Amino acid sequence: MKLLVIGNGFDLAIGAKTSYSNYFESEYYSDTKNKVIKWESHFRNREMSGAAPSNMLDYNFTCWDLLLHLVSSQPTTDQKDRKSLRWCDIEEVIHKSLSQETEDYFSWNRVFKLLKYAKNDNYSYNAQPVIKDQERTMKYFLNTGWKDLNSSAFFGKLLDELNNFEKVFGKYIYEESNKEIFRSNARSLARYLYESKHSVYVDSFNYSDFSEEHHIVIRHINSDCENPIFGVTYGNEKQPVSDIKQRFTKTSRRLHQEALSINVDPSKNWDGVDKAVVFGHSLNMMDFDYFNYLFTLLKFHTFDVPQMGSIEFVYYVYKESDRDSIQRKRVDEVYNMLNAYERHVSNGNQQVLINLLRFSGKLRIRELTKDELYKVIGCS
Repeated sequence: MKLLVIGNGFDLAIGAKTSYSNYFESEYYSDTKNKVIKWESHFRNREMSGAAPSNMLDYNFTCWDLLLHLVSSQPTTDQKDRKSLRWCDIEEVIHKSLSQETEDYFSWNRVFKLLKYAKNDNYSYNAQPVIKDQERTMKYFLNTGWKDLNSSAFFGKLLDELNNFEKVFGKYIYEESNKEIFRSNARSLARYLYESKHSVYVDSFNYSDFSEEHHIVIRHINSDCENPIFGVTYGNEKQPVSDIKQRFTKTSRRLHQEALSINVDPSKNWDGVDKAVVFGHSLNMMDFDYFNYLFTLLKFHTFDVPQMGSIEFVYYVYKESDRDSIQRKRVDEVYNMLNAYERHVSNGNQQVLINLLRFSGKLRIRELTKDELYKVIGCS
């Protein structure tokens, strides 16, 4: 049995505007974005003195909207990327905000401590040229009723806020992808990558849906537009993961949805998979939990060539001038993910697995050309 694994690059290849940069720069998000900018501008310019009255601004945005705005507003070494967050960045931001404890990084734990020890609504900050993101965010919490929460309630409310952020994002993705041209092109591309005109089995990291009864069967790894999941993976942490951090892992959040009987379909449990095709996924380590499962499904843990299945990583060159960097990046991503898996299952770093797959013809990295894509989806 073959399995097609797709990420956001699949949707982008057929013209869907479903990247993070699309969302944050969309008309759909503009109202929320403007509210965040307005609030943050007031605070940055010291136009707030002490605690602002709760009706000073409409706080109709989540703390995650605020954090992502603060992160995306920071200068970068590559100014071209300053306003374009990659698809996986939100999960990297979540991971760092829950992991880092030093003052050099944004930490929700530090925000909570600042909030806990703020003695009153006129909490005074130390004078400094630029107020730290932790203090700016803490001030927001003081003005929106988070002051008296204990640690468990604070992080529980963070998770609730993340749920709210996700649902708004899911509505945007639904509007962008619930179009017949998208669904038709998605079906055509899936069948082409899968090399089948009939049954196609898909593991999708996208929230969009183009399934077709009895022919294209999709299992949404991080749920769908109605109940999207953003989360983290702590597979490489040296220290045990705390109960609080564990709440934000994809595994925990998937289990929570299943406990609520959301998106549970026992029939979508692929047995006998011996080949996988991966397209449009960044192979970011935030999804190592899934690829650990996929590689084990393909019996890569056996290091026994006759038993092992095969895998093909397909990439698409969106910009011809970036061809070399796109190709190198894809090779590096495949290399890093397979080596991480080998270290995980063998406690070693001999790079045996990659060579076993290469020399036996069970690992392939290839380009989906523009001519191929245009032929498949009917463009010229």
